[in-house]
Amino acid sequence: MNTLELKNLKKLAALAVLAAIAIVGAGCSGDDSPMGVDAANNETPPPVVIKTPKTVIIDEIKVTRFSAKRANGDDWDWDPFSAGPRRPDIRVSLQRSGYTPAYNSDTRDNAYYNRSYKFTEPASVYDGHLPHSFSYGTAYKVYLVDDDFGGDETMHSATVKGSALYGKDNATSFTKTIYGTRDFRIVVTGRFKY
Repeated sequence: MNTLELKNLKKLAALAVLAAIAIVGAGCSGDDSPMGVDAANNETPPPVVIKTPKTVIIDEIKVTRFSAKRANGDDWDWDPFSAGPRRPDIRVSLQRSGYTPAYNSDTRDNAYYNRSYKFTEPASVYDGHLPHSFSYGTAYKVYLVDDDFGGDETMHSATVKGSALYGKDNATSFTKTIYGTRDFRIVVTGRFKY
């Protein structure tokens, strides 16, 4: 390659670099912003508005853990006529403080303290139902009950409140683990309405 060809090649490369800078510069005006300004209207989009739900709907209550023994160390459901201790026959009750239960579930016989039990069915047609709707600001309690022949025994409780279920993210559904008294743990699944 001779000197003249080398000079022409350098000029051509310089022109290519200048053209590339001009193309990039035309695409980036001073109005563009990484913060989301609309270049055509020079407007910033409105901020996301976090709504507060009006209603909480509980679709399912799952008990994932409860205490293996009573608070005094005794076994649940001890039976003097059997050869050994029995496990509790559990059910859940959803209740607003001072009111009759909104929902009483069917029963799981001889439940293991460290297994999961899903509750969606009522004990009878008179025991409420899931899904159950309530106001976002209202608190309910979920009681775990040992369904005994001689009388039911409340084993544990956990509070369910809309503000504890809601992550301030405009979500329409939720699945939330709630910790209650002693080793009691439930998972509540449901929805929000705005």
